Amino acid sequence: MVGWQFIAGRNFSKTFATDADKIIVNETAAKDMGFKNPIGQFVKTAGGTKTLQIIGVIKDMILGSPFEPEKRGIFFLDAKYQTASQIEIKIKPRTRLNQ
Repeated sequence: MVGWQFIAGRNFSKTFATDADKIIVNETAAKDMGFKNPIGQFVKTAGGTKTLQIIGVIKDMILGSPFEPEKRGIFFLDAKYQTASQIEIKIKPRTRLNQ
């Protein structure tokens, strides 16, 4: 549904069981982390309890209000969480949005 556009790396895959310890970040997140070449870099979760490796970088997309600047996006797989904390919607091109 989201239609990620990869700049570098790859998407999550069922082929790799280790993808549970991998993340995909958007352009803004990669820039804010200070990585010139983010693929293969490691980041720690809040509290430093887990280390995750970046496997993909995607183009920025709307992550919240379309009237706000781009936000950092970090996407991961985790078998413990079977529900989403966010939902994504598609907006038709050239649709007028009221603030």
